[in-house]
Amino acid sequence: MLAPLNEPAFPDTATWLPMRDRLLAALRRAAPRHTLMWGGHEWCSAASLLEATPPADRNTIAEVHDYAGGDAGAVQARFADMAAWRDRHRLPVLVTELGGPQAHAEDRAALAADLRASLPVLRRLRLPATLWTYTHGGWWRLQPGEDSAPYPELRAALG
Repeated sequence: MLAPLNEPAFPDTATWLPMRDRLLAALRRAAPRHTLMWGGHEWCSAASLLEATPPADRNTIAEVHDYAGGDAGAVQARFADMAAWRDRHRLPVLVTELGGPQAHAEDRAALAADLRASLPVLRRLRLPATLWTYTHGGWWRLQPGEDSAPYPELRAALG
């Protein structure tokens, strides 16, 4: 899978979509069999994906980044629209970055609570997720140092 641009930052969907389509076309010429991934104009936010239409190239996956956190009800409200968008367009959606609010970036207990609220909802909605991050700095870090195992409280939250 290839993605032409991580977290595009464009003023609006109308400006982003022609650029997205040109980037996807260039990638498609170089990689005719790869699945291509793209997100919405606003750093791959859920809101900006909901405004987008899928590209003509059907061998793509839409990606969403989410750092809002919240209880299960808030997560359900935010991602039910994503699942409906996915079903309407018959295009896979992958939550490629998931974490809690910025205030929880280095607070393991808060991050564990965010994961316990978010992951069951995403599973019910059939929205696969990857976390940010495993080894990068301190932000939303899952494991101590270079250990391969996550912190116990995060491992428990992951289920």
